[in-house]
Amino acid sequence: MRRRGTSRVKNNNFVLINDNKSINLSSLGITGNVTDLGSSRDFSKLYVLMGAVVNKVYQIQIVNNSDVSQSTYNNLNISVGSDSRGFYVNNLNNKIYTSSSNIVQYDLSNTDDVSTAVNANKNFAINGGQGFTFSADEKRIFKVGSFGSSTNRIIYRYDLATAGDGTTLSEIIEQYDMTGEILTNNDICFIDNGMRILVGGDKLNVYQLINPYSLIGMSLINQFSLVSFRGMTVNENLKKIYLESSGSIKQYSYT
Repeated sequence: MRRRGTSRVKNNNFVLINDNKSINLSSLGITGNVTDLGSSRDFSKLYVLMGAVVNKVYQIQIVNNSDVSQSTYNNLNISVGSDSRGFYVNNLNNKIYTSSSNIVQYDLSNTDDVSTAVNANKNFAINGGQGFTFSADEKRIFKVGSFGSSTNRIIYRYDLATAGDGTTLSEIIEQYDMTGEILTNNDICFIDNGMRILVGGDKLNVYQLINPYSLIGMSLINQFSLVSFRGMTVNENLKKIYLESSGSIKQYSYT
């Protein structure tokens, strides 16, 4: 099922606040072009994907999860497939996923050490898109755009018979066309128990859903013109959003 968006913002009951807190990755000894961010569920760990040239995931320790500027790097990283664009960490922190021409699953033998990740050989047989995420139960996967295309502005939903297992992937279940609402779509995240979607790129778009983790009837409720960013992750408990731009991770609050 395909839904086309409109360029109209229906209401503005979402507020984004710049916390004026950030961390420059080069100050941690991490350099390269960031393509996505991820975080553990307790937000003790932040992950930086550099999928262009460097092709690595770096694990950053969050000392104070309400202040991203207090972060450290203990030389924990793992090499991943070339030109990876999207990144996700599962609920148990024992699996990570990256996307390019498909989505690749890695299993961690130590949940506190991303360098223990190995390819699980359970690839998702779909184009990995520019960014992707899962529902809370990890039985639905949503990707935005198409790897290798700068003009695809569609959100796609697929279902999984087994949570987090790409070998049990369905055909496309739903899709939503953001044409007219955004120019570049680099990443996607859910907030508010699956009732809102954030899509980022040249802008940060906020969408309201009618039913959790369903694209049917979703609508654009607010849009923020920010410096174009590649990576995004959220801390729902503290209502924080973290965006990467020009080698720095910037922290925002939302209400």
